[in-house]
Amino acid sequence: MPVVKHRDHNEILGELQDKYLVARDPDVLLKMYWVFVCMSRNMIRDYFGSRKLHIVQEDLDEKSHDISAMMIERYLKDKTFRIQKSFSGYLRNGPWKRIMYKNVHHDRTASLDEINNERRRKDEEDGS
Repeated sequence: MPVVKHRDHNEILGELQDKYLVARDPDVLLKMYWVFVCMSRNMIRDYFGSRKLHIVQEDLDEKSHDISAMMIERYLKDKTFRIQKSFSGYLRNGPWKRIMYKNVHHDRTASLDEINNERRRKDEEDGS
């Protein structure tokens, strides 16, 4: 799917949502999923770029797919679910925040563990 700007995502999703809510066509839902993936990737890149941070492609893909799956789950679980105004606003204030901030403690701990393990390896090499 080609990369499109945030405002274009909202327009595309509005049209797709209208089609989906009428026909409940899984193909339309799949198209929505991929637009959410694209939108999520852009938001994640913007988030990391504005902080001068780098995200590994694998992590970017995982997070954007997780966010998109959460959006699609809403449509599947609640037949009356409908985004009224802004898809990007709903995405950012809901699934995006949950996915982006859920592993903050784990990521920090994992990073400290990696630093400690690296120090141990270096100490063992120096001591050998």
